[in-house]
Amino acid sequence: MGLTWNGPAIAARVRAAAHAAIAETIAEASQAAAADTWHRTGKAAESVEQHPRPVEDEGPRVIGRWGADPKHPAGWRYIFIEKGVEGRAGGHFLVRAADREYPHLLGRIRRRMR
Repeated sequence: MGLTWNGPAIAARVRAAAHAAIAETIAEASQAAAADTWHRTGKAAESVEQHPRPVEDEGPRVIGRWGADPKHPAGWRYIFIEKGVEGRAGGHFLVRAADREYPHLLGRIRRRMR
């Protein structure tokens, strides 16, 4: 009776669960940030990536990126709405969305591992 080592299969399952959970988390955060921006023209909401870049492997890590869309004509400017400028407080719509959604990441991974 031998021992069957399932390490690579388990690691692949965890990586797949992480990819899907991170993609879900950044999609939810993007939607929440776009809905939460206070900028009156609606352009800041449009500048938030609604289709975030694909989740990628970077060595042993699984990485997801989202935020103000650098391809949007004014996307780079709306970071100033987020951070604040010239004595005006920032809106922090990206930070608030991340604060709401990131705590759900572990649960999303667990759900996919069942």
